[in-house]
Amino acid sequence: MHTVALRSMPRTIGLGSTQLLMVVLLGLASKLGEGAITILQFSYNLQSVPLALVGASYSVAVFPTLAKLWGTPEFRIHAQHTIKIVLALSIPIATLMFFSADWIVHLLLAIGKFSPVDAAVTAQGLRIFIFSLPFQAITLLLLRAFYAAERATVAVSVSVLGACVAILCAYVFASLWPTILVLPAAYSVGMILTGTALLILFLRS
Repeated sequence: MHTVALRSMPRTIGLGSTQLLMVVLLGLASKLGEGAITILQFSYNLQSVPLALVGASYSVAVFPTLAKLWGTPEFRIHAQHTIKIVLALSIPIATLMFFSADWIVHLLLAIGKFSPVDAAVTAQGLRIFIFSLPFQAITLLLLRAFYAAERATVAVSVSVLGACVAILCAYVFASLWPTILVLPAAYSVGMILTGTALLILFLRS
């Protein structure tokens, strides 16, 4: 039990950093006018759908195989192959959602008290979030790869650093341009940094 707790601690810290990032973004959104929290939450939830379908599903499915192959030449080959699949799926999906964001938001959310202006801003937020979708997808996969390779400390350190950068960017952007769209931008900056750093570390390992 003690060993399990120690091994799960890095993953818990990594998840906590992501949750803290969203709490900070929602807190800043509360200061950016009426409806800002709703717009941020809706745009984030919409971009989370393809992330769950591609990044999360592949990372969960491949983890047992990576753990089994750790220490063999096939580990790196299998991980790189899966990374290519995730990118091949996430990039076209991100492109499609980027150009159809207005249609998606109006179809799902432009009802009731959700005005056309709110829908347009939410679509813009979705575009900014979705820009980092491929990086978020490979982040989920690479985190599992590092966990399988028993290098959880490296993965968590990069995740925490990315969250801290996103929080810093959120405060700076919000002070310079007090609009809701700077928060998805800050989030994407952090996720792009995290995904890029993990990929570089994995390729050099």
